[in-house]
Amino acid sequence: MDISVQICSYNRKNLLIKSLEALFQQDYPADSYEIVLIDDGSSDGTGDAVKALNPPCRLIYDYQQNAGLATARNRGIRLASGRIILFVDDDIIASKSLLKEHVTTHDRNPMSVVRGWVNHVDSLENTNEKIPVFTIQDISTSFFWTSNVSVEKKYLEKAGLFDEDFKEYGWEDLEPVSYTHLTLPT
Repeated sequence: MDISVQICSYNRKNLLIKSLEALFQQDYPADSYEIVLIDDGSSDGTGDAVKALNPPCRLIYDYQQNAGLATARNRGIRLASGRIILFVDDDIIASKSLLKEHVTTHDRNPMSVVRGWVNHVDSLENTNEKIPVFTIQDISTSFFWTSNVSVEKKYLEKAGLFDEDFKEYGWEDLEPVSYTHLTLPT
């Protein structure tokens, strides 16, 4: 498996389904990627909605009691079989070439962290609009922001994964690894 897309979600079923549908439309061979979805204790019907989908690629759905993003991300990494792990959030709408661009960049730049631009869906649940509104977010170079970033699985494992003591939303991706750990071989 070339690449595993790792998503964590908690009670954001409608956003998540839009995100998954975009990932199903990739211009990358369906047998070369998988999606690893960790449901971090959702109670909004996320599991049933995901199980009703007909993905073209391998889709791993795993439910855990709400334990936070760091724990969910680590669980997803452990379940992933791809050489590369691509982290995306449950409100990210992927372009059709997202996976191809990540894999190609890794192949050209071994031992690298690949970051990309992010298209967030503005609240689909509170609008009658049929087309989601997107905003472009700039990605800081000061931390490992998991909205659209990929790294080879072996380097994540070597770095020790995410610190599960981080429980606040959005902070688990600030500390887990330094670029030095991810880019320097032993």
